[in-house]
Amino acid sequence: MQTDLKLLFYLKRTEVKQDGTCPLMGRITIGKTVAQFSAKLTVPLSLWDARAGRLSGKSKQAVEINQVLDRINVSIHSHYRQIVSLKGNVTAIEVKNAFQGIASTQETLVNYFARHNEEFGKRVGINREASTAEQYNISLNHL
Repeated sequence: MQTDLKLLFYLKRTEVKQDGTCPLMGRITIGKTVAQFSAKLTVPLSLWDARAGRLSGKSKQAVEINQVLDRINVSIHSHYRQIVSLKGNVTAIEVKNAFQGIASTQETLVNYFARHNEEFGKRVGINREASTAEQYNISLNHL
């Protein structure tokens, strides 16, 4: 599976405000998965360079917004590398959720211990003792 990360910034031109600004959106593409997010910025339509995905010019506003875009870019790429190192494979939605601070589902200690006890119980009589399984279940009830 291809796992190249692509990040695109674009303007939501359907919601042009009266002052000539548009909301700035982002799109994360990893393989065949796509996730879109709002950058929570409004950008003047006249300064936007769609080909570069940034604001053109050296005005104070353009420089500041481009710096914010750079920080978003670095943050998304670092979350991507972190998830790849932990899980191996990653989807665009996982990267978006990590960037936005939405917690991914992680296995809790209680769930892990319950699954362990279930597997341990299947081995009772083969190479595990019933008394040990009972002690594990008591320990689980105390968590």
